[in-house]
Amino acid sequence: MVSSEEGLTALPVAEGEQQGLYPGDCGELPETARRVLVQLLIGPSLDAARHPKLWPALIQHQEIIRSRLADLFLELVMDV
Repeated sequence: MVSSEEGLTALPVAEGEQQGLYPGDCGELPETARRVLVQLLIGPSLDAARHPKLWPALIQHQEIIRSRLADLFLELVMDV
């Protein structure tokens, strides 16, 4: 493991292996969870009928998405 100045720990990356979804990506969420967050921030809602690809990701990553929204003073309200 490699330590950064902020005291965070990062996993070493093998030579030739890309870390993240794009160069310089330091995010931790999988792509689908990130897309759910973006859609929720765009608003006003996300539902299974209008977002059939994102809905399963919301269900799967519900707790971490709830946490990330709380970091922004937002609350995830689910009506399933």
